[in-house]
Amino acid sequence: MNVPEILNESQVQELYGFKIPYLRRARRERRGPRFLKIGKLVRYRKSDIESFLTAHVVETNLAGRPNAPRRDETAPNAPPTRRVWRDSELPIRTRRMSEGSK
Repeated sequence: MNVPEILNESQVQELYGFKIPYLRRARRERRGPRFLKIGKLVRYRKSDIESFLTAHVVETNLAGRPNAPRRDETAPNAPPTRRVWRDSELPIRTRRMSEGSK
């Protein structure tokens, strides 16, 4: 498959999966992949799309560690953790109610 270096919205959607409304909103908000504006035409360089994707990679805890145990394998019978609130951390409405009952 011969992919051109300069792509329109439809080609970007087909090749990379970005929806056209997302591309338009991202352009308007100046937060998406870089683009070219030639008169009314909007085009994307293939290299700009790929660098945008590379810049948004999220590393996970298991990246590069294929045999690392998952959280549920480390302590399968452990009870779920619960948040313990200090009085100073309680929401104001709850704090007032507990102060009145003393």
